[in-house]
Amino acid sequence: MKMEYETSRLFLKILQSDSSDKVLDFYIRNKDFLEPFEPDRVSLFYTRAFQQANLNYENKLMKDSHMLRLWLFEKSDLNKTIGSVSIQNIIKGSYLSCIISYKMDRDYLRLGYATEALYYLINIAYSLYGLHRIEAYIVPDNLPSINLIQKLGFLPEGIARSSVYLRGKWIDQIRFALISEI
Repeated sequence: MKMEYETSRLFLKILQSDSSDKVLDFYIRNKDFLEPFEPDRVSLFYTRAFQQANLNYENKLMKDSHMLRLWLFEKSDLNKTIGSVSIQNIIKGSYLSCIISYKMDRDYLRLGYATEALYYLINIAYSLYGLHRIEAYIVPDNLPSINLIQKLGFLPEGIARSSVYLRGKWIDQIRFALISEI
């Protein structure tokens, strides 16, 4: 498994547990910003130990080809994590599908980094994993995320009713899909 990829402005890396401080710093810096769109977090989430364990867990899932998470770094600063992109719930066989997700540091929005990273990740999903269908689930009030995913060619397919538990209640999401042209 390749550990690092490069785009014109970014390094996209699979991080090991020894990078937990970089991940923790990202989550602490963006806690209030990400909170409306992320699952409720236990207080331990914001600790080095939790992030080390989570990186180890995700690396096992990646070795088993169940997911891929790439952490984003500007080429000019390899010490500061500015976001992540991932494909998860990879299903092989007759489905060849996955769910895509992403998160960006609030200070790096509207710079084209998420588009650049997601475009690269989509190519990995199709070429390296051989997937046919990529789904995205977005809460209806996250208009910037909806605009981003549609700019990448995803089409809305409908409402996934009561599909995610956020902020103490079950919330609907819009399901989008991008189908490989191969």
